[in-house]
Amino acid sequence: AGCGNMGYAMLSGWLKSGKLAPSAVFVVEPNADLRNRAAALGCGTAAEAEAIPVDAVPELVVIAVKPQVIRDVTAAYKRFGDGRTTFVSIAAGTPSATFEQILGNRAPIVRCMPNTPAAIGKGMMVVFSNPLVSDDATRFVADLLSA
Repeated sequence: AGCGNMGYAMLSGWLKSGKLAPSAVFVVEPNADLRNRAAALGCGTAAEAEAIPVDAVPELVVIAVKPQVIRDVTAAYKRFGDGRTTFVSIAAGTPSATFEQILGNRAPIVRCMPNTPAAIGKGMMVVFSNPLVSDDATRFVADLLSA
């Protein structure tokens, strides 16, 4: 959710490193220019979360939006808060409790705080997971974030 500068940098790094295939990624971004930029990488795209098929169960939902819109954006993904989808947020200053209030108390949540050089693969990142994140999801997210 969101594919601005940091989200796009992370996505393109994951694709370049081979950590993800473009066909495995669906980007939801309301801004047409940013959405087209993600589509040019070969990813599926849509302007809103409602375009995600009703029967879809994403392994991961990455929330890469500004903190001022985090509540509204996250609420659009509430249907995935049943424990089967891990949520990863790069929104600064948004505590896990905020996501738990919106998504429910069964949602696995990972918070990442990248610094600016992380956008070019030269930075560092602090990561926190709530107790609901499985070992497999922890490994998957750690592998992605190492790209």
